[in-house]
Amino acid sequence: MRHILTRLGLSIHALAVAALLLSVPQALAAPPPGESLHDRIVRQYLNGTWDDASAELLSSAKQALALPPAEKADVDYIRKTIAECRPAWWKTTKAGQKVRFRPVVWGHTLSGTYDPAAKTNIQINFTNGVPAVTLTWNAKEMDDPAEAEHGFTKGELNDLTVWSTLGTAQSWMDIPLRSQTHLDAAGNMLLTRYLGIRGGMASAYYGTPRARRWSLWLGCWAYNAEHAKDPTIMCRKAMGAMYIAEVVGHPKTYPSVKVPKEIPASDTEEKLTPFYKDGLGRTPFTLAEDMALREAIKAFASANENKPRATGTVILPNGLAVALDPAQDKPLSAKRDAWIKAALAGGK
Repeated sequence: MRHILTRLGLSIHALAVAALLLSVPQALAAPPPGESLHDRIVRQYLNGTWDDASAELLSSAKQALALPPAEKADVDYIRKTIAECRPAWWKTTKAGQKVRFRPVVWGHTLSGTYDPAAKTNIQINFTNGVPAVTLTWNAKEMDDPAEAEHGFTKGELNDLTVWSTLGTAQSWMDIPLRSQTHLDAAGNMLLTRYLGIRGGMASAYYGTPRARRWSLWLGCWAYNAEHAKDPTIMCRKAMGAMYIAEVVGHPKTYPSVKVPKEIPASDTEEKLTPFYKDGLGRTPFTLAEDMALREAIKAFASANENKPRATGTVILPNGLAVALDPAQDKPLSAKRDAWIKAALAGGK
C-alpha cells in the first residue's frame, strides 16, 4: 500500500510567501573600531553572518582558549549552536542538487531526500507502511544576503522555511500511519494544526537570532483581524503568546524588551501584540537575551512534543494554555489576559 501525503506543502509555502512580503525594519550592527575577538564573534552570531563567524572560530581557535571564562563560555556556546543549526548537510543542500541527507531535529534523526525540483515542501510516501520523505526549499536563498523587505535578508526569511519544513516533517514521520489515514475533516485539521505548531517551534529555535525574531514577529502579527478566518492561524498566534509570556514573566532576563506604559483592560494579549511586535523589529537582543529566548523555545517545544496532537492545545512557559482551534481559545485567552495584567502590574 502506498500513500502520498502532501497536504501541508501549500500551507508552508504560503507562510514563506508571507515572510517575503512582510519583514521588519532593522540594520546589521557595524563592527566598532578595535573590536575584540569575543565581541566580533558575538556580533557575527547575532547578525546571522554565520559563515564569517565559522571562519573566525576556526582561525582563532587557539586565541579563544585564552579568553576570560565568561567570554570563552559565550564563544563555546556560539560554536555549538552554529554546529547544531548549520550541520554538514546545509552546504550540501545549498548546492541545489538532489541528495540524501539526515538532519537532526529535537534529537530525532530524519532520513530523507532533498529534491530542489519537488512540487511541495514535504512529500511522504508510505510503501508497505515504511515512510520515505522528500523535502524541498529554495536553495538559492539559503544564506542569501540580499535584502528581502525592510532590512531582513532573503536568507533569514528562507531560514524559517528550511527549519519549519524539517520540524514539520520530523513530527509527521513520528506519527504511525494508522493515526494519519482515514481521518475525517476534524481529524485532518487537528493533525494539520499540530504539524504547523511543531514546524513553527523548530524554525524559531534553529534559525539565526534575526530569523528567530522574525518568527516571533510573525507570531504577534498573526493577531491582526485580517487573519481571523484562517483555521490554522493559532499555530502562529501560539508562538506570539509564548513570546509574550516569556518576556513578561522574566523581565530581568530581557532588559532590552520595554514594558508597555499602559495595560489594556480587556483583550490584553491581543492588544499588546503590536507593542511587542514593534519591539522585535527595532531592538536587537543581546547574546544573553537571545540565549535565554532560544532555551525557552526549546523548553516550549519539549513540553509540547506529542500531547497537542491529541488535545489540540499547547502549554506556555507560564503554565497557561493556547488552543490551536480558534473557536476553543476564548476561555483560555481570558486566563492569559488576566495573567499578563497581573504580571505587568506587579512589575511596575
